[in-house]
Amino acid sequence: MKKPDFEGIRTMDPEAAFSISETARLLGYSAGGIQRLIKVGKLKYFLCNKRYFIKGADIQALLTYPQDDVI
Repeated sequence: MKKPDFEGIRTMDPEAAFSISETARLLGYSAGGIQRLIKVGKLKYFLCNKRYFIKGADIQALLTYPQDDVI
C-alpha cells in the first residue's frame, strides 16, 4: 500500500472526475479496494461510457483533515 497524497487530495478540484485507478493511486489503495468501497456504499461514483468515475469532492469526503485555522 502506497502512502496517500493528502496534499494533492486536499487541494484538488471538487468537480474533477477520477477513474478507479487514479483514485486508487491518490488514496494509496488498490483498484480492488476502491471497487469494494463503491460496493459497500462508502464511495459515490458515476458512470460514463460504462466506466466508473469518482468526483474529487467524494474522494475528499473520505478523509478528515485537521483544521487549517487551529488556534
